[in-house]
Amino acid sequence: MFKIYQIADFLDTTKKNIQFHINKLEGTPPAKNIIRPHKHQFYEVFLVKRGLIKQSVDYKEFEIKGTTLFFISQGQLHQWERNNEVFEGYRLMFTEEFLLLGQPNKNILFELIYLDNLYHNPYLELTEKNASQIIACFELLLEEFQLQDAREDALSSLVFVLLVKIQRLFNAYESNQSSKHQIVVYKQFIYLIEKHLTENLSPSDYAEKLSISPRHLNRIVQNVANQSVTDIIQQRTVLEAKRLLSYTNLTIGQITDQLGFEDTSYFSRYFRKITHCSPSDFRNQMTEKYLN
Repeated sequence: MFKIYQIADFLDTTKKNIQFHINKLEGTPPAKNIIRPHKHQFYEVFLVKRGLIKQSVDYKEFEIKGTTLFFISQGQLHQWERNNEVFEGYRLMFTEEFLLLGQPNKNILFELIYLDNLYHNPYLELTEKNASQIIACFELLLEEFQLQDAREDALSSLVFVLLVKIQRLFNAYESNQSSKHQIVVYKQFIYLIEKHLTENLSPSDYAEKLSISPRHLNRIVQNVANQSVTDIIQQRTVLEAKRLLSYTNLTIGQITDQLGFEDTSYFSRYFRKITHCSPSDFRNQMTEKYLN
């Protein structure tokens, strides 16, 4: 359905099961034989120092320029392009297993609001002061990575430090800060949506799986994402419908079944309520925009 790539697919190597890579963006040729749009089984962090990147992530389009961090989480459908002007920055790729290498806190990915979060802006513009700290982290990572005796545990620790620094920057920018516990519960809720997406579970069902009351879950989601539990469920369901309509040949009836809806007419009303267009109209629009 959608091509899913490993880190090794983007490198000129015959090695498999690569868990970590970092490189400078300048002078890096485009990866060969990469089908766009696609998904990753790893996390990718861009630091753009100069130049312009156009990113499309799950039907949202972004122009990244200046000194900006941009995040692509595993499983997100995306494609990107850059113009021909002078281009500088870094690209960091790592797997979940690599980050958790020797990490006693296995909840760290749940605590980072900007990863694995479809409902959060995937970028962060940096001030001159903040940029110097983040650039220093990337340079340390690149320096260690290029050593002949580079250590995985050192690289994993440096990635952890970088991600924590980025989370602190997000905390400083956001007026409505959530506690670490709330972020963890929220991310666990997002994880459950991914796991049970085709089962049409209710907000009460998700609350029960998290061993909290529906009211408490809704309060946490409102505080973290400024949306209701129902909003998040609906948006994720419609996003999956958009993916299937855009990049598969499944009929609308087959998509209805795959997403767990009772019948096609109900699915069409549900889709139209969120997107303000019918599934067939959306498919036609995406065919014209992306596939032609």
